[in-house]
Amino acid sequence: MARFNPGPRRIKKPVNLNDFSLTLITVILIAIVAIVLITAIYGIIFAISNPSDLLPDLGSVDASTDGDYPFKQDINISLPEFKEGNNEISGINSTNAVIYDVTDNEIVAYKKSQTIIYPASLTKVMTLIVVYENLPSEESLNDVLTINIPRGEHSGYGFEMGEKLTVKDLIYAAILQSDGVACITLAEYIAGSEAKFVEMMNAKARELGLKESTTLFQNCSGLHHKYHYSTAYDMAVITAYAMKNTFCANILTSLSYKPSENFRPGEGCTFWHGFLHNRLNDGAIQPTNATI
Repeated sequence: MARFNPGPRRIKKPVNLNDFSLTLITVILIAIVAIVLITAIYGIIFAISNPSDLLPDLGSVDASTDGDYPFKQDINISLPEFKEGNNEISGINSTNAVIYDVTDNEIVAYKKSQTIIYPASLTKVMTLIVVYENLPSEESLNDVLTINIPRGEHSGYGFEMGEKLTVKDLIYAAILQSDGVACITLAEYIAGSEAKFVEMMNAKARELGLKESTTLFQNCSGLHHKYHYSTAYDMAVITAYAMKNTFCANILTSLSYKPSENFRPGEGCTFWHGFLHNRLNDGAIQPTNATI
């Protein structure tokens, strides 16, 4: 009698959970990589097709985030053009000069006006602009600050550590006495440090249309630095901008100023405009209002 041979028996292999988990993780990783690659490719295509959509909408930024300061000037000053013709100045001692007709917005005469030079204390005109435009309120002019910088060669007046002056006092001292200690004290008051204040100075220069290749500041007082430079042309633009502001113009043209009683009370101190005072003494100018 024949027998049925069912063949060899198949032994079921038990499921290995570790192999299953590894396979599942591999599939998930492949899926994630695919999604990242697809997203990156789509982003590149979108950036090429719509570059403007990637820029921030500056118009939607809350004005308060940029400091809603009352003294910010809304002055559109265009860069002056050179008057037609050969108007180069000769026969003067200055190596660099420019005569700027602000009414017609023309440079009417010049002498190496676009040559890179060291602006020295003319730097303080930009310091004045940045300080005033970033005051939080008119009352802040009366804020009392304490001198905490050693005098050294910085102080044109001779301020001592611990002396107290108002913000307004220090502004006048910076311009009339060309005082570097006053400049640094104001810079720290406005920006927290001189370095951050200098960034604001350079930002203002760019705002006025002046290029980094012709005007760059490294400090707020005008101390010599290899990369602290400007031109007679650029300084004329900065000064013209300052003179359009009544407050800045009054300070730049003041012959003298008496600081508040916070500073050396009872001594009757006076800050004198070094340049104007000397020209008054030698008869070059006649004052119309000697003291402001």
